[in-house]
Amino acid sequence: MQPQNHDIVAQPAKNSRAVASEASSSWVKQLFRSLSIRQKIGFGYGLAIGVAIIGTTAGQVFGGHYERQARQQYQLAIEEEHLLKEMQIAVLEARSHQQQMIPLIQNYELYKQEHSHFFKYIGQINKGFSEIKFYVNQNSNIDPDIGLVQEWLKTYDGTVEAYSQKIESLLKRIDPAHLQPRTLPAAQRQLLEFTNSEVALKFDSLSDDLTELIEAAHKEEHEAAEALDKAEVLHVQIINLSLLASLVTAVALAFYTSRAIARPLEAVTKVAQKATDEANFNLQAPVTTADEVGVLATSFNNLIRRVSEYTQELEIARQTLETRIEERTAALHESESRLYSILNSLQDVVWSTTVDNFTLLYQNPAGAILYGRPLEDFFDNPLIWQEAIYPEDRDFVALHSQNLMKVGRYEMDYRIVRSSGEVRWTHNRAWLIYDNNGNPIRIDGLITDITDRKQAEAALQKAEAQARQKAFQLEQALSELRQTQSQLIQTEKMSSLGQMVAGVAHEINNPVNFIHGNIDHINKYIEDLIGLINLYQQRLPNTDSEIADEIEAIDFDFLIEDLPKTLESMKIGTNRIRQIVLSLRNFSRLDEAEVKSVNIHEGIDSTLLILNHRIKQGIEVIKHYGDVPLVKCYPAQINQVFMNILNNAIDALFEQSNQPSKQIVIQTEVVNAVEVVIRIKDNGPGISAEAKNKLFDPFFTTKAVGKGTGLGLSICYQIVEKHGGKIEVISEPGEGTEFAIALPIQPQRSPSAANTAAASS
Repeated sequence: MQPQNHDIVAQPAKNSRAVASEASSSWVKQLFRSLSIRQKIGFGYGLAIGVAIIGTTAGQVFGGHYERQARQQYQLAIEEEHLLKEMQIAVLEARSHQQQMIPLIQNYELYKQEHSHFFKYIGQINKGFSEIKFYVNQNSNIDPDIGLVQEWLKTYDGTVEAYSQKIESLLKRIDPAHLQPRTLPAAQRQLLEFTNSEVALKFDSLSDDLTELIEAAHKEEHEAAEALDKAEVLHVQIINLSLLASLVTAVALAFYTSRAIARPLEAVTKVAQKATDEANFNLQAPVTTADEVGVLATSFNNLIRRVSEYTQELEIARQTLETRIEERTAALHESESRLYSILNSLQDVVWSTTVDNFTLLYQNPAGAILYGRPLEDFFDNPLIWQEAIYPEDRDFVALHSQNLMKVGRYEMDYRIVRSSGEVRWTHNRAWLIYDNNGNPIRIDGLITDITDRKQAEAALQKAEAQARQKAFQLEQALSELRQTQSQLIQTEKMSSLGQMVAGVAHEINNPVNFIHGNIDHINKYIEDLIGLINLYQQRLPNTDSEIADEIEAIDFDFLIEDLPKTLESMKIGTNRIRQIVLSLRNFSRLDEAEVKSVNIHEGIDSTLLILNHRIKQGIEVIKHYGDVPLVKCYPAQINQVFMNILNNAIDALFEQSNQPSKQIVIQTEVVNAVEVVIRIKDNGPGISAEAKNKLFDPFFTTKAVGKGTGLGLSICYQIVEKHGGKIEVISEPGEGTEFAIALPIQPQRSPSAANTAAASS
């Protein structure tokens, strides 16, 4: 019995909630029923338009706010990246001209030009520091990543002044204007030592840190652009959602309004039909609304009641019936008048025509406003609609009109020309109306002016096209800037390297040739002296004790036997030095500015000889050279490609400390008798798919900070491409890396002289 008591107690609470809900719903229904038909329709339109206006306003306010913030961040990122790139170019130019002064110090005129260029770029660097400091002070509260630039400014504050003062002081001590040939090597050595000094190395690291800042600024620019796109999308989404909500509200209210109007009419119609069929005049139609339909139901109930009261009095009933019929007719005319009043107040054009010859049966005044012609003209001239259609759209409209008789309806957008000559866009919908036998009796239609919507769509498409064009131009400019930067940096680095290698080779070559040329003479002189001593021993076999002791002390017999061997070893050593000098000259090839046919194997061997000090640290080089003809190319540039790829392979092998056997395999072959393929493969850690896709991009590197600029492979790609060849990388993580370089033996056109030259990235 206990559970039943609980159920009895809980039941009233549930009923009270249901009663409250029903009371609220009943109040809404009662309020809606008390409105007239015009008020119901007006309420629905007002609510739908209000939702659209509120949503659009909210979209403009909130979307515009976020869009302005994102655009400001985007502009700041672009400005920061521009300032940092200008600073980086000036630093690289200054460092390049400082290095050029070393070999040119023996030519005072050329040295003065490099000296002038160096201090010009020092001035640009100081100016860049000032501009960056001003930018940081102005935007410290706006830019969230400004801290990186501030730290960079603190780190290198005073570095440029110290660097320029040190080198100026050094140049004053050297006094290039009065250098003598005997003091020239010492002066160049001092300049080279300064290049590796602490202040010079810190000046070099300034450029590397700038690269990181530029990448951070570029990333910030990309994030700001994404935020701007999201703000614009949010802006449009809010407006679209408001329009969608307005549309849903309008459809719901239209359905509810039509149902609220139609249901009472159906109830009255059913009662009237039943009273007519059964001759039962005691029936009453339900009165559920206070609008015109409710009045009609009340009138109908009064009519039935009156007929019932006066059935027995036929004459009186007939008179009463006639009176009620007149009242009924007047009410119908009044309803029809109200309906036409609603149609006449619409902004859309409502029309109706015959099926056979399209004679106009009805058109509301909105048609005269839309077409700019008097309403009478449409009834006098049935073809006036066709004449007003824009000439280019007439065939399109005719095709849809023909389909109307097949499918029973059409819906299309087309242009019209008003009497004033103005062109307007319209949306036309039409339906076939059938009689009870299914035969078409007329065509009803609705025309809406959509010119404003079409203009807005066209403006949006134009804006999107302009935005895409601007984005393409910015991307193209960035690509050109990156390529220019890589060419400037690598040209200066390779020029300095080539001049230094050529200079060292020249300086070594002279004394080595002197020693090598005199070894044969020394050997001849020693043989003569030994012959003379032997002659003395034959003629004077008995020597005094002091000479005999000295002969024994110096081990004269071993000396005579070992001295020729020592001279032969010296000769072999000088030959080796001469081969190294030849390889250095072959690698630099500063005297070969024109295209020529060269032996690819000599270039590879020269490069390996230069890198021999690194290869000897536990790397095995395996060469599989094929029968390869001479290749027409720029030798120094192709040697540069070999240098960069081999250096990267050595770096990759050194990073893999757990590899027991480090190998580099070099293979050459001829393919299709038209091109030579050089394959350089290592058994290092390999390259990921993500890094492989960016491998030839300028400034992309997988090395740690300070160990590469990311320009080596980019320059290799440019050199091979300008020679009409191809370069391909084949690599999987853990499977090593292979670079395949294909060069035409005889290019169809002379390769353009690449101004790029590089050391390893």
